[in-house]
Amino acid sequence: VENVTIMGASKGDTSLIYEASGKFNVLSQTFFVNKGKINWKRAGYPEEQVYAIARNFHISVNKDNFTADSVYYYNLRLFREPLTGTLVEKMLSEKRGEEALYPEFRSYATIIEIKRYAEDVDYRGGFIHRGSRIIGYGTPETPATLTFYYKNKKLIQMSILSVSMRPDKIISDDASFTLYIGENDSLFHKSVSFSYNIPANLLIVE
Repeated sequence: VENVTIMGASKGDTSLIYEASGKFNVLSQTFFVNKGKINWKRAGYPEEQVYAIARNFHISVNKDNFTADSVYYYNLRLFREPLTGTLVEKMLSEKRGEEALYPEFRSYATIIEIKRYAEDVDYRGGFIHRGSRIIGYGTPETPATLTFYYKNKKLIQMSILSVSMRPDKIISDDASFTLYIGENDSLFHKSVSFSYNIPANLLIVE
């Protein structure tokens, strides 16, 4: 088949693969997909802005999930070029909007730079897009960082192992905090939690 839409449904959730081509094996009840397009619409992202192109994967009719490797992930708000990585899609009961956990894309590259994820906020670290959330991550040796600027000067840097990022909010429960004071001084705290309300430009550190 060529240029079809494949729909899977399970317990109140649906998964759609657009512009798909491939072959269906009746005996094994498996769809061997040459190419297909998956988006994050059910997680609240515009379908023309955030999507993945997957090739050479298969879907079993008897399962509610599939995995694809060497996927091209497009996020036109964050990246000029696609990222490559793995995609996992799974259907879960009533998990949509902010509660959506899939699709999940994980970049092969462990260091991704996002300039201006929010106004005056840069991100550097690992990248996972899991349903409604973008998950940034690092390691103790190489933590991810969020850098906040004021008038184009570095004001605050958060070093983090894991951070949840949505279009309207950034949250982490365990970060180290550095506040830069003047040209040569800084204030450091090794363990804080924080939330950043993007529309209000409000950072709360605890």
